[in-house]
Amino acid sequence: MARIYLTVPKHLRTLHFGAEALARLEGLGEVITNPQDRGPTTAEAIAAAGACDFILCDRLTAGSAELFAALPKLKAFLRRSVDMHGVDIEAASKLGILVTHAVPGFVAAVTELMVAQMVNLARKVPEQVMAYRDGAIPKLGMGVQVSGKVAGIIGMGRIARRLAAILQAMEIRILAHDLYVEDWPEGVEPTTLDGLLGEADFVILLAVRSDETENIMNAETFARMKPSAYFVNFSRGGLVDEDALYEVLTSGGIAGAALDVGRETGGEEAGDVVPVRLGALPNVVATAHTAAMVPDAMLTQSMTSVEQLADIIAGREPAYALNTERASRLKLAPRAGGNP
Repeated sequence: MARIYLTVPKHLRTLHFGAEALARLEGLGEVITNPQDRGPTTAEAIAAAGACDFILCDRLTAGSAELFAALPKLKAFLRRSVDMHGVDIEAASKLGILVTHAVPGFVAAVTELMVAQMVNLARKVPEQVMAYRDGAIPKLGMGVQVSGKVAGIIGMGRIARRLAAILQAMEIRILAHDLYVEDWPEGVEPTTLDGLLGEADFVILLAVRSDETENIMNAETFARMKPSAYFVNFSRGGLVDEDALYEVLTSGGIAGAALDVGRETGGEEAGDVVPVRLGALPNVVATAHTAAMVPDAMLTQSMTSVEQLADIIAGREPAYALNTERASRLKLAPRAGGNP
């Protein structure tokens, strides 16, 4: 029987993984769960997974060379996330360990919250809602119409493409900057980063976190934005210099920000949460990295990982495998039609 280590913290297991996915997982083998209300350290993961064939992990569990080297029985490391930050795929490959990631099941959920927060920010919706909840009639105030404006999207991945289609339907012009894209969606105008920052009414950060994009939004880049523009970040906190963002928001350098991620480490999953000093500002609408937090998205990603594991146990190459050709600890039949 297969032995599977599930790293999702105890108090988040039902919410982040789902009872349906857990039941399906338990049907595939013996599941060793994380007993703590936090993600495991590398040492804890090594101790828990020492006799395991598979690790099915959350986004914050590191797949380090140290971890892989210490687990001679490990056959596959399945990441229940699209984000592979902290996973040493080369180290796993050298040892013959298969690495997979999940389907991006959160695209619709993240996009719809982003659009909602852009409108909330521009139309000053939260102030009116909170006034009523405090038992008062809101003061009349003038918001900003979103339609007819220019959105500048940094990074043109799956979420950005869905967002661009929705914003175009709202009669918003779309500028985009991504050095690695060749197949631009219809109606999206590729441009330089400087060109985007200088023209956009909404600067929307959706780039992947990497050494190249770390602090891509900093004092210099914020200074290139229009004072009337809004900043939107639904990617990763590490792409933003938060001191510079605080300064530009409090000095009138930009009109406001909609944030779902930040560098704070005090959230339930201990990462990528907007810090209070930013979220409390009157020209900020912030959520605590909850854009993907809907049952539909959570279950889709969990079930992807579980079905990947079912395929592996059955001897089939799973979808979204990253190094099948080097996974020598497994014998897998090629996937029909190739890997997505």
